[in-house]
Amino acid sequence: MLACRDIELTLGGNDILRGLSVTVEPGECVAVIGPNGAGKSTLFHVLSGALKPDLGDVGLDDRRLQNWSKRELACRRAVLPQASLLSFPFRVIDVVLLGRSPHAGRTKRSDDVRIAEAVLLETDLVHLADRLYTTLSGGERQRVHLARVLAQIWRLGQSLSDDAASYLLLDEPTNNLDLAHQHALMATARRFATAGNGVLTILHDPNIAATYADRLYVLDQGRVVGEGVPETVLTKEMFESTFGIPVTVMRHPTHDRPVMVPA
Repeated sequence: MLACRDIELTLGGNDILRGLSVTVEPGECVAVIGPNGAGKSTLFHVLSGALKPDLGDVGLDDRRLQNWSKRELACRRAVLPQASLLSFPFRVIDVVLLGRSPHAGRTKRSDDVRIAEAVLLETDLVHLADRLYTTLSGGERQRVHLARVLAQIWRLGQSLSDDAASYLLLDEPTNNLDLAHQHALMATARRFATAGNGVLTILHDPNIAATYADRLYVLDQGRVVGEGVPETVLTKEMFESTFGIPVTVMRHPTHDRPVMVPA
């Protein structure tokens, strides 16, 4: 399990996170939503280990993040930030293989290539494998970086126990993607969780969150103001009080999840 408990964080004299606790279990996809300035990306950086909280603990499998070596942690937890900069004209498959760097000396090159190929297939990027990264569109580049971080923690076929699950952290991963690829990316994250891993994603669109997440956290002013399955969290009252916009809540006709429509 990946978890942070009772997190307090002040930046620039402002209380950004206030007594915040979040958990991600193996086998589940967790989405975090909230208005701008709610603390979503700050929470993401705390869970990834990029920011150290003033108070509270962050841990993986009941072991504090600071007690993991960087290499150990990189083999179990991969992070996709909002923007990933790369200006070298690498082939797409070579960018994906960069994700295997933490495993250097521990895995065979042939296995790394098999993993890269499996991830390209999973993310529907096989047709771009030999394209130069610098020739891709912004949305294609985002998908390549998803493949890269998946390759970092991908396993070849073995079953998982809870203490061997991998964790994927995604910060607003649907940015720069068209509608079809937004859903394709989230479906990939959903399958990764269903395989026994944990996924946490920061999202702006509550309808995408409702479609793919097992549980939601709603943040507002650095606090958790809602937590649970989409059916219980995404209510008209919660949405209007947190986001300040009137909505109508309906049921999706095929997957029976809540759908938010501006009133």
